[in-house]
Formats: sequence, structure tokens, C-alpha cells
Amino acid sequence: MDLLHRRDSIVLTAIEIMSELGIQGLTTKEIAQRQEISEGTIFRHFKNKNEIILAMLDQFSQYDKDIMNSLRVRDMGFKDSVRYFITSYAEYYNNYPDIVSLAYSYDVFINEAQLADFISKIFKERFQFLIYLVERGKERDEISQNIDSESLADIIQGVFHGVSYRWRITGYSFPLKDRMLQTIDMILDNLEFEK
Repeated sequence: MDLLHRRDSIVLTAIEIMSELGIQGLTTKEIAQRQEISEGTIFRHFKNKNEIILAMLDQFSQYDKDIMNSLRVRDMGFKDSVRYFITSYAEYYNNYPDIVSLAYSYDVFINEAQLADFISKIFKERFQFLIYLVERGKERDEISQNIDSESLADIIQGVFHGVSYRWRITGYSFPLKDRMLQTIDMILDNLEFEK
């Protein structure tokens, strides 16, 4: 296995371990055992456990850039943009449920400044992007100017996080995308869309 693939493989294994065993179970020994390599091999790629976690968070955030760039380029209305945003994440989480554990790891990393800053940055960028979608909807007269952009972004983000968290803690017991879209449509269909 070449160096780049080994590094990526270590990160994916670390995400899997964190999902299964939590942060306490995420050790270089556990990663090495699952990868069938020595701990020394891990340290050729990463200086320490925090560097592995930063790589995990970077993996988690890469999908954000793709979704945001895609929505900036597409000429979609507000409701379709929000649905695309929600659907994209729901499909990503559904196909890769282990990554969801990272979405709720901020409190775990709060005492590690570098990790807390990184995850905070991810969520701030998502929130700012949702505000951008709301503002774009207002500019296109798709949403009432009376709607507070931050509040609507909070609602959208809250639906996304609340439903995905419940999905995770119930053992992925319902169709994530369907539930997210059903909930977000109920909200969006009841907004004032006229000026």
C-alpha cells in the first residue's frame, strides 16, 4: 500500500473506531490492530492522536466544499437549494454513517483548542452558507424580506442536526433522507414566500 493510501486508510479506520467505541476507544493501538500494522507505522504518517483527529475532521469537511460549490454554481431557487443541501448530506451520512460521530464531537474536543477550533470552523462555514442561501432567496424575491436570515438558517441547521442525531442514537432506525426532507418541507412550505 503506498503512503497516501495508507494515510487515508488510517483516517477511515479511526473514524470507524470513533463511531463504534467513542473517543476513549480511539487509540493508536486499536488503529494499528485493525490495520494490521505496527503503531510505529502510524507515527510515520501522523505525529500524534490529535493529528489523526484533525485528519478525520478534514475528511468530514471535504464534502462541505463540494456541496457549497455545487450550489453556488447551480441556478436553483431557495427551496430547491435547501432540499439539495439536506439531501446531499443525508445521502452522505446514509452511505457513510460512521462520519456522523464526528458531527457531534465538538464537546468531546472542547478542551483541545486546535480540534475545537477546527470543528467550530466547519459549523460556522455551514451556517454562513445557509445564511447565504437565505439571502439569495430574498434577493430573488422567493422569501419575504421580513424573515430573519440567521433565524431561518438556525432552523434549517437545527433540523439537519436534530434529525441526524436522532437517526444515529436510534441505531439508524429510519430513512434519514426521507425524514429530513419531510421535516424541512413542512417548515419551508409554511414560510412567507411573498414580499
